[in-house]
Amino acid sequence: MDAREHEDYQQEEERLQFTVDYMKQVIQAAEAKRLDFKGNMKQAMVDLDHLDSSLLRKGICVI
Repeated sequence: MDAREHEDYQQEEERLQFTVDYMKQVIQAAEAKRLDFKGNMKQAMVDLDHLDSSLLRKGICVI
C-alpha cells in the first residue's frame, strides 16, 4: 500500500503543514527580536559615556 493511501495520511499531512507554518512564525518572531536587540545594543553603545568612572573602576570600559 502506498503511504498516500493510508487512512491517516491526510490528517498527518495537515499536521505537518501546521507545524511548518508555526515554525515559520516562530523564526520570523525570533528574527524580529534579534534585530530589535541588535538595534538596542548599538544605541546603548552610542549612548555609553566612556568617561564614566564607575565603568572604569570595574574594568568594564577601557579608554
